[in-house]
Amino acid sequence: MGIKIGNNNPILSYKLDRIATSSTAMLSVEHAAGHESGNVVRARANAVANGGYVIYSAITLDMRKRGMFLAAVAGKTTVEIYYPHGKGKLGERKNNSKIPTRSVERRLEEDLNIFKSRMNSEKNDDVRENIKRRISEIRNAIMTLRMGRIPTCNVKSLVDAYA
Repeated sequence: MGIKIGNNNPILSYKLDRIATSSTAMLSVEHAAGHESGNVVRARANAVANGGYVIYSAITLDMRKRGMFLAAVAGKTTVEIYYPHGKGKLGERKNNSKIPTRSVERRLEEDLNIFKSRMNSEKNDDVRENIKRRISEIRNAIMTLRMGRIPTCNVKSLVDAYA
């Protein structure tokens, strides 16, 4: 005895960001929550790009009985952002470019080269091990930065920590 699709599991229509989509009542929570989570991620990325910090985020779903399911019929995302230097001012330059992750990457690569040259001239094994560790940390930081996994608001602390 399986669940019959029809009146017991109706198809719900949503208007998500000016795009009409639909989902069954059974999958509506997954559908709506996934969409709202994407809104939080987008808002966080915009905040970071403009020099802000997300201090609060919440997702609420409007739940109603549809067919034999409790379904999400609507959702709302709330994100509070703090801009310590005013919106968009942290990363702006004279040419209005965003936070320069390329220059941070170059600085880390320069420091990496310095450590490599120190490694070649160092005779003490303990110091060489510390230099190897630092080289590994800087390489990992560069790769993480290239993959975009470091929020740009933490880039300065990244340079301070590894350089």
